[in-house]
Amino acid sequence: MTQIEFLYFEVQDQDFTGVEITVRDEDNEVVRYSNFDRQNMTTQVWGNQREVFSLPSKAAALQFIESAGCYHLVS
Repeated sequence: MTQIEFLYFEVQDQDFTGVEITVRDEDNEVVRYSNFDRQNMTTQVWGNQREVFSLPSKAAALQFIESAGCYHLVS
């Protein structure tokens, strides 16, 4: 079983929700995706929600994330 964790962030003065996604598989291997670069933001960013889901495999989790087309691999 693989866990997929979504962290949602509100970006000050922008109509934008930043999302960071962490995928953890049975071997504790971690892969991270994001739709923004929080380190290079020039405005305030607030975390406001967290959701965790389980998927049957790491491949299914990665396919789910990559199908959205708006996330880039962070690590």
